[in-house]
Amino acid sequence: MKKSSLLFTLSLGAVLGLFSCGGTADGSSSPVLSQPWPGEMGGNIDPEQSTTFAFDTLLYITTYHGETAVHDEIIDTLQKLDSLFDPYNAPVPGLTSVYSLNNAGGEPLAVDPLLYEALQDALEAEEATGGLFNPLIGKATALYKEAFYGEGHEPYLPDMDEVQSFIEEASGSSLVLGENYTVQIQGGAFIDLGGIAKGFALDKTIEILKSHGVCDFLIQLSGSSIGLGNNPERMDQGGTFRVRINTYVGDNDHILSARFNGLSTSATYEQQVMFGPDRYSHIINPQTGSAVCPNDIGVVIGDIESNAMLDAFSTAVCLTPGENLAALDESLNEKGYDVGLFAMKDGEDVYLSDGFEISGVELP
Repeated sequence: MKKSSLLFTLSLGAVLGLFSCGGTADGSSSPVLSQPWPGEMGGNIDPEQSTTFAFDTLLYITTYHGETAVHDEIIDTLQKLDSLFDPYNAPVPGLTSVYSLNNAGGEPLAVDPLLYEALQDALEAEEATGGLFNPLIGKATALYKEAFYGEGHEPYLPDMDEVQSFIEEASGSSLVLGENYTVQIQGGAFIDLGGIAKGFALDKTIEILKSHGVCDFLIQLSGSSIGLGNNPERMDQGGTFRVRINTYVGDNDHILSARFNGLSTSATYEQQVMFGPDRYSHIINPQTGSAVCPNDIGVVIGDIESNAMLDAFSTAVCLTPGENLAALDESLNEKGYDVGLFAMKDGEDVYLSDGFEISGVELP
């Protein structure tokens, strides 16, 4: 459900790593790479980048030691997930997808284990965000999508009574996850996993990299879900990647340096539709049905292996008024999610949690 507000520059900064990759036994800096995961990385730095189109955007995979076969495995997985999560088109033969569930008339269906796991994450995200993510607002999402981005007409505001009826239907519906990967929609609502789709896909990508012992990587699923591994081209300064958070307003951009972290961002700019002074976007509030967010950008940084949750949390940040963001931050941490939150409105900082370290250093 999100688009990017990030631009990458391979540079250096403070280490925010969750894994130990690089450094010697006594903790001193060293260009020699140690292995947090089993496997060999090879010797010389030889960046390998692949791209693929999925989830309606370009996805970028970068590793540094010629792991072509790993790229192929990742791309196959991303394409499969794209088909599984698509609510608008029938899946490739042999798959039971979100589209299949939405058109099953409430009957239980056995789904692919990957989709089952994604739906488990979706329910966890709904609970963690207090309902600011809801996987069952697919009908309201589709209504807005047609109104704002449909072909053959100018953008228009959908009937808000119809939107509200779909929101009420979603709140009265439920997902039942049964044995043997069986899923049932009870109540007539439709599933839309856009709010965690790229984050979940990044989690599966990280699993593949981990299984092959690859710790030098930069994964950019558009710019909304980013996997920051170790940067071997900057080992003399900690192996971090430098990220520019683009406000799109004035010169008040910020710089974040991180390593072995997941990063998720929600932003209203890239798919905005203006009606009068109000900026409408693809981010829908599951509680009110509104497509006008209190914040323009929400960014969350956290565990490299928890990107589905980070994906949902960045949407929640966009949807949370500034005066309530501290409470959201505290709630997530109390529930066991070690994350940093950051929000902006009109180019100005709205909220910056203790776990989010940024600076205003200008990039060339």
